[in-house]
Amino acid sequence: MPGTRDILRLADRLLTDRLQLLGFARLSRGIYELDVHGWLGLNESLRGEVRFWPFVGARNQQVDETLSRLGAPSAGPIATLQLGYLMPQAAAQSWLLEGDLASDEVTAADLVVNVERFAVPFFDENRDLRNLSESVARNSDEDSRAYLGPVLHYLLDERELAEQSIDEELRADQSTAGSEYREFVARFLELLRADR
Repeated sequence: MPGTRDILRLADRLLTDRLQLLGFARLSRGIYELDVHGWLGLNESLRGEVRFWPFVGARNQQVDETLSRLGAPSAGPIATLQLGYLMPQAAAQSWLLEGDLASDEVTAADLVVNVERFAVPFFDENRDLRNLSESVARNSDEDSRAYLGPVLHYLLDERELAEQSIDEELRADQSTAGSEYREFVARFLELLRADR
């Protein structure tokens, strides 16, 4: 029976080869990017087996630049969710690789077919800022929405909604996260005032 490292090397080769045929670039083991709009991360579970839990996220340079300009955390995927939730069963989905070349080739091919069928359309759909804003509202965690919501509404020229989407609970929080958010909000409100 092959060891975990051997299975991971085989999986990396099988998946990378197939994903590159779809136009994905390998950034590091288990992390891929499609153009500048799509991100795929293959979370690994290594409990006596190698199981991949793919996560997908949209990328948007305009959002990243605005977040950066406001001193907010950025440069990560947006509206990230597990691939299985884009599939008909709308539930977590994993793929098991065991170190057997023939069966792992079939598994890798199945994973990549599902990336092509469900993740690529998700990336394409979220190139549009309005769709991206809706995806963020549906799929992002609360802290991410606190930063992304105002920025997306601002970029959509929805100034009133941008202000309304400021997370007052996080803004009032006395933790480091609350302090960082208050700094972001101050810069963001200044940006809104400058644009009027």
